[in-house]
Amino acid sequence: MIDLVLATANPAKIAEYRSLLDPRHFHLLTARDASITHFPPEGCESVVDNACAKARFVAEHTGLLALADDGGLEIDALGGAPGAESRRWVGEAADDETIIAHTLRALQGVPWVRRTARFHIAICIAFSDSRTLVSERFLTGLIAEVPSSRREPGFPYRAIFWLPAFGCTYAELSPDQRALISHRRQALDDLLHRLDAERASR
Repeated sequence: MIDLVLATANPAKIAEYRSLLDPRHFHLLTARDASITHFPPEGCESVVDNACAKARFVAEHTGLLALADDGGLEIDALGGAPGAESRRWVGEAADDETIIAHTLRALQGVPWVRRTARFHIAICIAFSDSRTLVSERFLTGLIAEVPSSRREPGFPYRAIFWLPAFGCTYAELSPDQRALISHRRQALDDLLHRLDAERASR
């Protein structure tokens, strides 16, 4: 059983990782469980740097293995924005509905064929000695002109991220459909495979 601290205060992310990580192999701790009350500011230019900064911070302060991620929505018509600033693009205090509305306004008048976008995620596992393992994955789609009525608190962009192969937004996918395409699951599976190899070699 491996103690693993999730370096996030986002309840939606905590719930998702609890569903993805096998409880027979990992004893998951939240940052609060580990007495971490704050994280370094996410001011880096890349999702990889943001994820690694959080994971290293928690690993160094707890002496335990730490996992952090950072993700962004990259919209081609906006030059890749909001990217690493996706959660803070409209301001630190912006709620999900404000973020959705701002994104759609930014793409007002942009034709369907130019609304291409991708979710980009980086997951980092950090050791207490500052070593890190990182995995990145992408999920491509389009930005819908009208948001889905289905919302996921903490994940605003899922309501406007259209997946042509399924004919719906990410927010509307069934659990089985998500399992097939989840870029977070793909990155995590890759990372856990490398973690096993790392532990076996030591």
